[in-house]
Formats: sequence, C-alpha cells, structure tokens
Amino acid sequence: MGTVYLAALVLGLGVLLLQFVMPGSDADGAHTPELGGHGDLDLQHDVAGGHAGHGDAHHGPAGAIAVFLSFRFWTFGLMSFGFVGTLLHYLELANALTTLVTAIGVGLLSGLSASLAMRAISRSQTSSGGEADDTIGQIGRVLVAIERGKHGKVRLEVRGRLIDLIATTDDDKLEGGESVIVEEMRGTTAHVSRAGDSLIPKALP
Repeated sequence: MGTVYLAALVLGLGVLLLQFVMPGSDADGAHTPELGGHGDLDLQHDVAGGHAGHGDAHHGPAGAIAVFLSFRFWTFGLMSFGFVGTLLHYLELANALTTLVTAIGVGLLSGLSASLAMRAISRSQTSSGGEADDTIGQIGRVLVAIERGKHGKVRLEVRGRLIDLIATTDDDKLEGGESVIVEEMRGTTAHVSRAGDSLIPKALP
C-alpha cells in the first residue's frame, strides 16, 4: 500500500502544481474546469447596506453529485489521501487497516472542503460580476469629489443594496452630493457624468 499512497500524493501534487503554470489558471485553481462551475468575474465594492439575497442554483442532488465529480475534489482528495497514507505507513504510526481508513477519510474531507469552498467563491464572484452590468445607467450620488483625471467615489443602489464605487469622469469636476449617471464600468471603476439634480435617488443617504 505504501506505493499506492506515494502515487496518489505525487499525482495530486503534480496536478496542483500544473494549475500554477498553466496559462489562464489562478493559484487557487479558480479556472479549473468543474461541472456546474461559473466564470470568474469580479467586481470589488464596499457594501453600504442592504442584504445579498442571492439564490443558489447548486442545491439538490445534481449539485451534490457535481461536487464529487469536480476536478478539484479529486486533486485535493488524492493529495491528502496520499500524504496521510504515506506518513502513517512509512513512519509505522498505525496498522494497515487504520492507515487506509484514516487516509480515505482525510482525503474525502479535504476534497469535499476544497470543492465546496471554491464553488462558494465562484458563485460569489459571478454574482458580484453581474452587478457590474447592473450599474450601467444607474443614478448615484457623489461621495468624494471627482475631477477629470482623478478618482473619486460614488454611491448607488444595485439589486436593492447601496454600494460605493471608485469613479472617474470626463466632466471638469463633480462635487460631493451631486447626482451622476454611470456611463460604463472600466474594470471595477465606474465612469460617470453629471445628471440632473432632480434625478438624485431619495433612498441614497
């Protein structure tokens, strides 16, 4: 069994290391193909209030099966299985049966934890990324004055939540409290222009 544990450890580590060097992969394996996975979109913002209220499309039997079929589950599972098995076997810390059961248990737990954690992060990133599109055309209020060529901050309501975004403008200067409209998103930065004062959302503090 010692050879089996070593092979599992080497295979798991090898696949994990490939994720660091493969083009388009993040160190955390966020782009690793996974059944039912999401794209990696990100909108960083400060939440000023409100509740998330996002649905979860991964509940139910199909979502549970997808976790165990994921590439990430097997990568971390094999690595943990191999590491624990190798440690217990070659250091003779337990008999063969105890070593096997412990290695399998730790492998399953590690694989499941890694898969669920990264799927949760992926769902959160996808939800946040969707908000980027929702901000375009929204009316907000300037929190920190914005000048052409300089950054400021605006507050607007997206999906029932108040969020604060770093902002730029082509206007000469937008003072704090002025009403603005989001023309486009440039990464995580909102590009805004002046809107009529009558359009200031009353809900924005």
